[in-house]
Amino acid sequence: MIKQIMIRAHQLAKGFEGHYSARLSLALRQAWSETKAPMLSGLKLCRSVIMTEEATVITEAHSGWSKGWVARVTLAPVGAKFDLDRRFVNADDRDVNRAGNGYLTYSTRFMADGIYEADTVRRSMESQRVYFRIATGIVIEVFESKVAAKVALSDVSKAA
Repeated sequence: MIKQIMIRAHQLAKGFEGHYSARLSLALRQAWSETKAPMLSGLKLCRSVIMTEEATVITEAHSGWSKGWVARVTLAPVGAKFDLDRRFVNADDRDVNRAGNGYLTYSTRFMADGIYEADTVRRSMESQRVYFRIATGIVIEVFESKVAAKVALSDVSKAA
């Protein structure tokens, strides 16, 4: 396994610019993260939010950047401090160390139909938000941006 990680790191380092030791250091981090990422097939919502065939959403947490959460979102009333109301979902499985780094797994089977927001860590070690729609326990739509999710939420509220 270490050999495959080193081979992958050298492949990645060839595509980067700068001093080779710095490129290799960055490539090793990326190769390790690829190896540690869940080996599950399914709909990839973003780099580290995955919808698996077992109807679960997996987010990545890192203590300094993101806690890796999922929340059901609705439009906030006019004049509210934030534009979306969030109801956070409890993780079914937490594989997180004491420092706060790891993966959180959420089962979508028991989530109500609606639009959800997931917060996770990106490759550049910053928080990334993903918006998606769940219907009958399955992710059926991924939104390109927060604005697209808000438009879908306003369409739902008009229909109700």
